Amino acid sequence: MASTYSALQGFETSSKKDIGRVLSSEKGRVLLMEALLQDRDFSEAFIERIAQDPEWRAVAQREFAAGRSGRSADESRMSDRWPAPRAADEERLRVTVDGEGFHPGSLTIPAGKPITLVITRTSENTCAKDIVIPSLNETRSVPLDRPVEIRIPPQEKGALTFACGMDMFHGRLVVR
Repeated sequence: MASTYSALQGFETSSKKDIGRVLSSEKGRVLLMEALLQDRDFSEAFIERIAQDPEWRAVAQREFAAGRSGRSADESRMSDRWPAPRAADEERLRVTVDGEGFHPGSLTIPAGKPITLVITRTSENTCAKDIVIPSLNETRSVPLDRPVEIRIPPQEKGALTFACGMDMFHGRLVVR
């Protein structure tokens, strides 16, 4: 029993170091956030674990505070990675993607109002496993048959284009 306990303590220490290493780099933080956003069970277990450990909690609080305060003007146009509470009048628009592209390929959205774009990939036989919205500096994985919500902040009149990760399939949001 004592050797099992010491092995677990060693694992705990190793895990803390690994998480510290992941959180110390921008790329690591981005990869972790993407994993958290893609898998709800993983997210809940990870957040519960952070909340239980004072060291991890302190690192998470520090990183969260640094991430929120360090936004540039360009970044403020990006949709938030953490879903914001939806306004009652916020519109939700659904788009599917398959081996032939995005459906519908063009949507009209109201100027000056936030929307939530809900993307669902319905085919394994497509290169559209990611969606890229260049003007928002937004790239998201689109897992098979799992809706992905992208909050689009209020936009001025014009158009926002989006594409698959390989830039083969395109769509657009016409802002009026």
